[in-house]
Amino acid sequence: MALENFGLLARRIIERMNLAVVVTGTGGEAVRVEEVVRASSGRAVSLAGQLSVKELAALLQKASLVVANSTGPLHVGVAVGTPVVGLFPRIPVMDPAAGGRSPTTRAFSSLKDLRSAMNAAESPGLPVPVWRA
Repeated sequence: MALENFGLLARRIIERMNLAVVVTGTGGEAVRVEEVVRASSGRAVSLAGQLSVKELAALLQKASLVVANSTGPLHVGVAVGTPVVGLFPRIPVMDPAAGGRSPTTRAFSSLKDLRSAMNAAESPGLPVPVWRA
C-alpha cells in the first residue's frame, strides 16, 4: 500500500470513528512515517524511532487494532493478541493463507472489499479500533 493510502486510511479512521491513530517505524523510516502523517492531514501521531521493541509490543497490546503490511509490527500485534488487518502483496509466496488461517481470520481479496467492510458499521468479524482521541 502506498504511503499516501496509509495516511488516507488513518484520516478516515480518525474522522469517521473519532479514534487516535499512531504510526510507528524505526528512526530510519521517520521520513516515510511523516509522509503518512502528512497524508492524514497531520492528524495521526508519529512515534518513528521512539520505541524499543518491548515498548512497541506494549503499545500494540493496548491497541484494539493493528493495520500493517507484512512487517514485524503486524506479527508482534498477532503475538500480543491484538486483532490485525494485514496487507499483503499478491505474490503467492507471501499469501497469508499459505500458513493456514485461524478461525478469527477474515480475508479480503482487494482493498475495495476491505473498504466495503469498514464502511459497514455492523460488519461482523472486522475489528474496530477503540483508542479514543
